[in-house]
Amino acid sequence: MLYGIEGRSLEQFCAKCDASKDSLTVSSERPSRVCMKSGVVVAVAVLLMTRGAIASPESPEKKKEPSNFRIGPAIAMGAPSGFGGGLSVKLYRRIGLDARASYVPWMMLANPVKLSRISYEGGVRVYPARDAFFLGVAGGYAQLHGAAVDTVGSGTSYAQQVTARAGIDYAYVRPELGWLWAFENGMTLGIRGGAEIPVWHAQPKATITTQDGVMNAAGKPGAGGATAALSFVGTHAIPAVTLIEVGFLL
Repeated sequence: MLYGIEGRSLEQFCAKCDASKDSLTVSSERPSRVCMKSGVVVAVAVLLMTRGAIASPESPEKKKEPSNFRIGPAIAMGAPSGFGGGLSVKLYRRIGLDARASYVPWMMLANPVKLSRISYEGGVRVYPARDAFFLGVAGGYAQLHGAAVDTVGSGTSYAQQVTARAGIDYAYVRPELGWLWAFENGMTLGIRGGAEIPVWHAQPKATITTQDGVMNAAGKPGAGGATAALSFVGTHAIPAVTLIEVGFLL
């Protein structure tokens, strides 16, 4: 038997060296195992965070359904109503209501005839497909005024300026169709067209104003043309169109 250091056999010494070597190997493996465990923990945490983010993303706000009742102001321009403004109501995206007053300032129709008009009306619209297209009917009351200026006795010492005025009140209905687009911000934009059909009219009234004062125009030759023109408008259907309508629904 071989004896080595401190009287121990060589086999014992070698066995001790092998044991020391194994302990060093185990201890050197410990840091790597710790790192592996830490990496696994971090990976699991990242995975959980990622799943949470995927499960509850910050999606955009859900599109709000339009209210069943919306109301707001509206202005329009067209013929023969002129410039108008009022209120519009929309119910369940299928029915619309209007109340409007319109005005046509004095404007030259044909020299020397001028016309002016004031009207008040209400209407209802139905949207068959719940989109922009609608069918509707409106009813209203209008006051139409006309005036003509002429010179009587021109070239003589009796020449004087004569102003003939006439007016007629009438009621009408207007079947119509059109498109009214409503945007997400509440703004509306539309056009419409139809026919204005008189259903009642008062007797036209006419007066002639001269330098000597005002006289009744009944039976006067100068009043016939003015009253005839107004009577035509008050008794015959005429085209009606709204060139542009802009509003805002709350």
